[in-house]
Amino acid sequence: MPEGRKSSLIVRVKDAFTGRGPTLPFRCFVKEIPDIEGHIQDGTVAFFNLPSGKVTICFRSPYFRDKDVVVDSSVESSIEVSLYPSELYPFPEGATLFKGGVVDRTEYPIGGAKVCLKWAGGRCETITDDYGCFVLFPGPEEKKKWRKHQGGHIIPGPKGRIKVQLIVSAPGYKTQELSFIWPAGKATCQEIELEPEKDLS
Repeated sequence: MPEGRKSSLIVRVKDAFTGRGPTLPFRCFVKEIPDIEGHIQDGTVAFFNLPSGKVTICFRSPYFRDKDVVVDSSVESSIEVSLYPSELYPFPEGATLFKGGVVDRTEYPIGGAKVCLKWAGGRCETITDDYGCFVLFPGPEEKKKWRKHQGGHIIPGPKGRIKVQLIVSAPGYKTQELSFIWPAGKATCQEIELEPEKDLS
């Protein structure tokens, strides 16, 4: 465990969905010394008297995925962190989402699988949680591109949709690729089954 309490740290936190400071509650504390909690105000977390050296800053909330960040407090005085929405995140009505789960052929959830959506000019990706669940959405910058784009793409909107390619991969499994139309303003749900790289049956 790090010794001494000499450093301060400022953490600028963003909600990955809105691109702004979180308005939903979250906790932020030092893993090695849980009694040390950050002072949270307007999406900024301040730590004072941190142990000098490497510490793990933990972020916990029912609305965001757990996130742990290792920081060398003797070197870094300011960092930026994005919190990714969990299944309980209150997405606004009309949000363009792709939600689902990744399982093996016995329907056992696959945690840590990489799920990526690609379309002409953009992409978004995430990792499944321990229960194989994921939620994908266009980030704030991507949504700006969609609204302004004048090319040959179908612009998402109240009646819009866009052609996307879904790529799902995990160690020990064959990569799964699918193409489909992603409608804007709706939550698309799908379960993806991965086959093992080697058939052990």
